[in-house]
Amino acid sequence: MLLFLLFGIYLPLFGQGVADTSFRQKAIENLIGLYRTSIGLQAGLYNGPLYEPYTRQFVSGHQFFNIDSSTKGSVTYDGLGYYNIPMRYDIVRDELIIRHPNGFPVNLIKQKLDSFTLFDEHFVKIENIKGAGGLDSIGYYHQLYSSPSISFLARRRKFMQEVTGRTSIETTIYSRDFYYILKDGNYYPIKNKKALLEILKDKKSETQQYIKRNRLRFKQFEEDVLETVSYYDQLN
Repeated sequence: MLLFLLFGIYLPLFGQGVADTSFRQKAIENLIGLYRTSIGLQAGLYNGPLYEPYTRQFVSGHQFFNIDSSTKGSVTYDGLGYYNIPMRYDIVRDELIIRHPNGFPVNLIKQKLDSFTLFDEHFVKIENIKGAGGLDSIGYYHQLYSSPSISFLARRRKFMQEVTGRTSIETTIYSRDFYYILKDGNYYPIKNKKALLEILKDKKSETQQYIKRNRLRFKQFEEDVLETVSYYDQLN
């Protein structure tokens, strides 16, 4: 698809006043060669649709994970690993965006993407979930802890909110995180310590003692859950 876009840009240069078919064919072959050289072994990565910009400017916040600029990361896409790829994760739309070597942004196809790492944080695509407890049918989840027996994941979300300004409608961005435990093949949503201990009930006594001993108040919810899950995993 992107190759066709390049044709659309460059072929008019050859289409005016070119009567010789062989010359035109040669120009096309040269263009294909140039495209393949510029893309190289990463050609399979740049086959998604163009990333569409938002129609409104945000008066506060932005739609991306961490910072509003491309950062090099890695991605497993269509069964292959790609590294040092400039990318951004649009949390509002749940889309991973990469920059084509020719400069324009490309939205990777979610069905082909397995996982990606950005800012040293690992995200996995989850779909066809068993006992999901409200998880989306397909989406990217921040893998905070992972082992064969238990995993701790966060769903990073951002939302657009429209408010009435002095002269117009203004759009702001706000964020929310949703947390899940993967255990025994099921995903469980967790919002507090009680829900976490219910999931870890096979080692509830030891886990409660650890929480009390280390004075975990779960006011820093993500950090305290991570510490608790890590300890629980060592008991198995």
